[in-house]
Amino acid sequence: MKHLLAAVLLTSLAVMAGCEKPLFPEPTERTQYDRFDRLRGRLAPAEQANDYGGTDPALRDRLSPYRP
Repeated sequence: MKHLLAAVLLTSLAVMAGCEKPLFPEPTERTQYDRFDRLRGRLAPAEQANDYGGTDPALRDRLSPYRP
């Protein structure tokens, strides 16, 4: 029983330590089209303001197929 508890504790610590860096740092492009859009002034914002004063990911703007 002690070995199982120790294994679970070590596993949870290893998982929590692995989530410390962001997957995509801010200055890097996420797709091959981000640089194309950024150079032409059509890059969609990464975040948008919500109704409560915070920020949410701008998924609708980033995933729409057409950006004027």
